[in-house]
Amino acid sequence: MDVFICIPFACVFTYYCLDKFFDLSWAMAFNNLIVFAAITVCVLVALIEPGRVYTLVTAIATVLALIYLHFIAKFPLIGQASFVYLLLMPGFLLLTGF
Repeated sequence: MDVFICIPFACVFTYYCLDKFFDLSWAMAFNNLIVFAAITVCVLVALIEPGRVYTLVTAIATVLALIYLHFIAKFPLIGQASFVYLLLMPGFLLLTGF
C-alpha cells in the first residue's frame, strides 16, 4: 500500500525539482504535437482493440482528458509534464520490467 502513496509523491516531487532547477519552458512548444499524437495513438488503439474493455476504456478516457486539458482548460504544461514523464519512465521500466 505504501507504494501507491510514495511513487506518485516521488513523481510530483521530481517534477517540482526539475521545474525549479531547469528551464522547461521550451517543452511547451510541443504541446500541440504531443496532444495530437497522443489522441491519434489512443483513437487507433481503441479502434484496433475494441474487444479489450480495459484498453478501450483507458484509450477513450485518455482522449477525453487530453481534449479537455488542451482545448477547454488550456492547460499549458502538457509538454513539460510529458518531458518529465519520459525522464522518469526508464527508471520505472528497469525496476518493474516491461
